[in-house]
Amino acid sequence: MIALLLFIILVYYSYLSMIYVLFGIPVSISQTFYLLQAKYEGTGFIFTWWLLFLALLVEILVLALNISLISNIIMTIATICLTITAFTPFYHSPEEKDIHPIAAAIAIVFSIIWTVLLGYWLIPLLVICGTAFMARNSKSMTFYIENSAFISLFTALYLYILGSHV
Repeated sequence: MIALLLFIILVYYSYLSMIYVLFGIPVSISQTFYLLQAKYEGTGFIFTWWLLFLALLVEILVLALNISLISNIIMTIATICLTITAFTPFYHSPEEKDIHPIAAAIAIVFSIIWTVLLGYWLIPLLVICGTAFMARNSKSMTFYIENSAFISLFTALYLYILGSHV
């Protein structure tokens, strides 16, 4: 289980590192689709497949842990919303401008709810508050909040796996 979690973290930060090297810190994770499309014609699909792969890996890990039915349902909702976010990358278009941010917000909220239900309520509180404080004057606040939700999730998964000795 630890190996799968470390692979998930590697997938997550490999993509973000590539984006950082190419473009710096984006306004949001979703903006990376547009950045890739603009600089390298036709490469925005990398964002979609990366986010889809990430959602699938997190869902596999959580279901393999089999914490509880409610836990599985909450994380499934989060990963479904993450998948919807992946498949609606044109968030500036009239067709996707409403569904994309709503799905992304639901994914963030449900992953935080999942972390809290696991008993790790202090993790998202500290990570999100600390991130919001440090990035308060940044135009990339959305990116930092999205990142803090992933960091909270990865940390809770790590602590749970260590505690359960799976």
